[in-house]
Amino acid sequence: MRSYTIIIGSVSFFENSLQELSAEGEEFNDVITLFDTARNAGKSIGEVSSLIVRNNHYHGIAESAHARLGGLIEDVTESDACIYIHNPTSVLLRYIRREHEAGSCDLNIIEEPRSSLAGISDVQRKIEDVKRQIVGQDNALEEIAKTLNYLANTKRNKPYVLMLYGNSSLGKTETAKAIADTFFDGKMIERHLSMFEEFSLANSDYLFGGRPNVNSLGYELNERESNLLFFDEMDKCGASYRSAFYSLFDSPTFIDTTYEVDISGLLIVLTCNFLSEEEIKKNLGDPIYFRIDKSVYFEDFSPNDLLKILEIETDKQLSSVISGTDMDRQKVMQLAARKILVAESNGRTIQAAVRSTIESLLYESDPCK
Repeated sequence: MRSYTIIIGSVSFFENSLQELSAEGEEFNDVITLFDTARNAGKSIGEVSSLIVRNNHYHGIAESAHARLGGLIEDVTESDACIYIHNPTSVLLRYIRREHEAGSCDLNIIEEPRSSLAGISDVQRKIEDVKRQIVGQDNALEEIAKTLNYLANTKRNKPYVLMLYGNSSLGKTETAKAIADTFFDGKMIERHLSMFEEFSLANSDYLFGGRPNVNSLGYELNERESNLLFFDEMDKCGASYRSAFYSLFDSPTFIDTTYEVDISGLLIVLTCNFLSEEEIKKNLGDPIYFRIDKSVYFEDFSPNDLLKILEIETDKQLSSVISGTDMDRQKVMQLAARKILVAESNGRTIQAAVRSTIESLLYESDPCK
């Protein structure tokens, strides 16, 4: 009988698993092409004894063929073939399980252990590393530290949803990326929901998984290398898409029209520019709001915070100047500070002020102008 090995996880995990299993075989896409060519020419070719079905192979076949993908695999393989499948669609997985339950095939499932917060031993040191990367948000970071420590010391089935809210450019996105770098080796799924403000079939397919031969959130969750998912600018996401988040936030299994994905232990970080939890509730609606485990407010920067950010940004931008010009750090800071309105400033406006100052100084020092 056929022997199926299903490997769930990232591309690198799939490749490593094939090596560990000493698995070799024909590529599914190549085999299908050969069979189609032979059939059109009125010829026949022999079935293969070993087959590799990669997750991107689903994108290479017609949408109508997905309903009989299991049968298609059987058509091109010998009755005792070894078949290695990466992240099968729900239809294919159900077909193989039915065959296994009927005693018609052998089945082995290998799942990648995704990096998560549970069981991290040096969580306090890592939390301090995150705090050192973010300026002026001590209260917010203290609350986030409590969450990270909680997740490191508990085992959850469903995801934990953390909302970071407050005015723009106060360090919310930087905090999410610092968590990724410090706790997850820089690995996370990151999506900017401002791209989902208007309705489109591509956006709908991505969130709801409408067609099996296009990229989707379910596809990416299957491929993820860590248990961190970051949705930036939740407030920009169109209302027509919000129902896609209900099961994502509230269930250990994410189900769309193509995939069923285990997301237990997932940390989902959201950001928005709303200024209160009441505003979040009013604009995103009760179903989203009550699925958020914790909301953390990012305060506007104080004058001292702005000065510290100015110093950091000046050093950062001066380090990238490749001209032989000897630019005075203090002068850059003084000139940039004149362009900053304290009441309206944030990280982005300070970055722009420093860049504008350096541009002017470089231009003025150019002997060829």
